[in-house]
Formats: sequence, structure tokens, C-alpha cells
Amino acid sequence: MAEAHLPIPNPVELQILQVLWDKGSATVREVHEVLSRDRTLAYTSVLSMLQYMERKGLVSHEQDGRAYRYEATRGRRPTLRRLTADLIARAFGGAPTLLLQQTIEDEDISPEELRELRQLIDRKASGGTDDES
Repeated sequence: MAEAHLPIPNPVELQILQVLWDKGSATVREVHEVLSRDRTLAYTSVLSMLQYMERKGLVSHEQDGRAYRYEATRGRRPTLRRLTADLIARAFGGAPTLLLQQTIEDEDISPEELRELRQLIDRKASGGTDDES
């Protein structure tokens, strides 16, 4: 599936994907336990979301005893790349520099994070790449 055609997860789907990326795979109960730490959420809501996400192609499942074990169909990096591209296109008129300017001006960025950004910019300027899948 080409990256431009990857489904864009909504905020709740993205939270579920974060759990799956962190764990590698998880049952509905395991996802529910993690998400329920921050808010009240019904088990059946998590189950419904995972089933919907599977129809969208965001997750797949395998039988694990009596439970289903879900995993993300795409890695964190390509999914975040797709989300970022969509945000840049819709909110910043396709200009990634505007996103970076907005972020640097509005967010509290530590000196260490600024050093990391400078290193990334220097690597990119010299033709290097940080591509992971």
C-alpha cells in the first residue's frame, strides 16, 4: 500500500496504535487496561474500535487462545510520516518550515532537544538520512 493511501488514524485510533506499537501486539483487554488509566472507557468500546480499525486496515489480529491479539499493520514511523504530511498540507499550505517555526516558537524546547534538531538539520543539509520504517 502506497504511503499516500495509508488511512489516517483519528485521535482515539492513534492512542490505540501507540499501545500496540509499544507492546508489539495486545489483546483487547490489554489495550483497555492501558487506555483506562487516563479515562473511563468501556471494554466494548475498545473492542468496537479495534474491529473498525481492522476494517480500515490499521490493525490485524490473530487468535490467541480464546482472545484475539491485535497488532498495527504499519509501523510508527510511516504512520507518523503520513500524519505529519497531512497536517503540513492542510494546516500549513504544504510548507514544512511553517510547522517547524510554529513548533519552535510555541513549545518549550529544551537545550538538548534544540541540539538534536540542529543535528537533524545538519545531517539533512549534508545529504544524510534518518529513514527508519
